[in-house]
Amino acid sequence: MELPLGSRCVKYLMFIFNLFFVFTTLLLVVLGLEIGGGISAYILRANASSIIQEKMKDAMQMYNRTEAAANWNIVQHDFHCCGTNGPSDWKDIFPNNTVPTSCCDVKMGVNETCTVNSPTIHHDGCFQTFVSFIKSHYLQLGSVGLGIAFVQGLGIAFSIYLARSIKNSYESV
Repeated sequence: MELPLGSRCVKYLMFIFNLFFVFTTLLLVVLGLEIGGGISAYILRANASSIIQEKMKDAMQMYNRTEAAANWNIVQHDFHCCGTNGPSDWKDIFPNNTVPTSCCDVKMGVNETCTVNSPTIHHDGCFQTFVSFIKSHYLQLGSVGLGIAFVQGLGIAFSIYLARSIKNSYESV
């Protein structure tokens, strides 16, 4: 038995209304989680630096065993740094005061061993370089976060508006 056209339209409108309600609820939950994450990151920012430093040291210990080598080489090359706190951090991993070649400014095609005493070695540690990079980009990071929150707020407002207009059109049917 098939429903009359008016009943099917009302059923369809209520289905769409419920979808907008679920969508709005999920957007509010995600926005709440993002706000909570931002607040906790701000409160725990001092602990975050010590956690990052420990994770960097742990990744150094796995340099020869995992893909951590590629990641460290990219970080050291791009940030012009060496080790977590400096080149001496590599003494437990590499013998004879050698360090990864990404710690030095080595020209392409030149097969040169990089040591703690090399003239082209990067003396700064990657942790401090990373922290100063983040500090110099606080404004951009915050702006991106606020921009995402604004877009989510618009999505919430528009979905509430559409759900109300669907409900109003349902009541008039």
